[in-house]
Amino acid sequence: MKILLFYLKKHWPLLILALVLAAVNQCFSLMDPYIAGKILNKFGSQLKDAKIDRTLSVFFNQIIFLLLASMGVAMVSRIAKNFQDYFTNVVIQRSGAQMYTDGIRHSLELPYQDFEDQRSGETLGQIQKMRSDSEKFITSFVNIVFQSSIGIIFVVVYAVQLNWMIAPLFLLTAPLLGSVSSLLSKKIKKVSKTILKETTALAGATTESLRINSGGERNVQIAEVIQKMLKENLNIDIDINVMPMAEHMENFETGKAIFWRTGWIADYPDPESFLTILYGKHVPEHLSERSYINSVRYKSAKFDSLFELALREVDTKKRFDLYRQADQVAIDDAAIMPIFYHENYRLVQLWVKNCEANAMEYRDMSRVYFIPKDEIKKK
Repeated sequence: MKILLFYLKKHWPLLILALVLAAVNQCFSLMDPYIAGKILNKFGSQLKDAKIDRTLSVFFNQIIFLLLASMGVAMVSRIAKNFQDYFTNVVIQRSGAQMYTDGIRHSLELPYQDFEDQRSGETLGQIQKMRSDSEKFITSFVNIVFQSSIGIIFVVVYAVQLNWMIAPLFLLTAPLLGSVSSLLSKKIKKVSKTILKETTALAGATTESLRINSGGERNVQIAEVIQKMLKENLNIDIDINVMPMAEHMENFETGKAIFWRTGWIADYPDPESFLTILYGKHVPEHLSERSYINSVRYKSAKFDSLFELALREVDTKKRFDLYRQADQVAIDDAAIMPIFYHENYRLVQLWVKNCEANAMEYRDMSRVYFIPKDEIKKK
């Protein structure tokens, strides 16, 4: 609980706002049946017993106010509920993402002798469960515990006005229901722990998942080579997960994927076009936001400093040297794992001239021309 409160302290203004909106939602939602009771008591009885004027216009004027009031409280309750859910989700996403990030960072900082006996699937499963349980707890506290407390207070105050005996009877049922639900939840929790222990152990004992996009047979071949290398050198089993390109990008740009393969083609012939994908200022503030360019969310003050110096340097030799230093920093930090780069070969007939190759594979056909074949023989 102390750990959860530590993360929630950073977002306490949003949490308080969500609780206030939850109180407004609950009070106004309970006012709706109260108004409906007023309408039934006054206008739902037989006409001879109704204490209303008999003329249609007076009847309409008397009932329209209560109908509008019922619509108004329902609308306020719904609006408050929507904003409550929004701010609650913001708190959940921010605190959950920070917990998950800190958990992963702590796991990676453990000494090898402490970490070698743990399965990666089991460790990851525990961190994910911690995040999931925290999110469920916050949601349950706001939507169930807090709103139920507000509802009980509202009902007790209203019941006392009708008959003082109703409130004690109402409150006596709460411990009974709580005891039954507590007994059932303990049994469910025990079973869920057993299931979690078995599934996380199995996850760590089988495979990790390598996500690739469905871009053709070449992508699968590359993934199979990586799969074989990791098995032979690190004894890690890899499950290849092929998915559509749009879904693949969505997963790693939003931080859902942990291990994936992707590629990058330069936009122009300069090292900056490659190293910009590791620039720390391209990483959004929150994990829930998409990180388009720097999809690995790599941050290094040393790398960023060298990269920015290179951007401002006008001397080509000095600029390339700064880029080499920045590249070495990223490699030393293992920000990415370079696998291969493309090599293109072009077969050109002897009578085709000025069809030159370049690093960008840019084809300037306006400069290409042909010579007669007999001239080739002469040469």
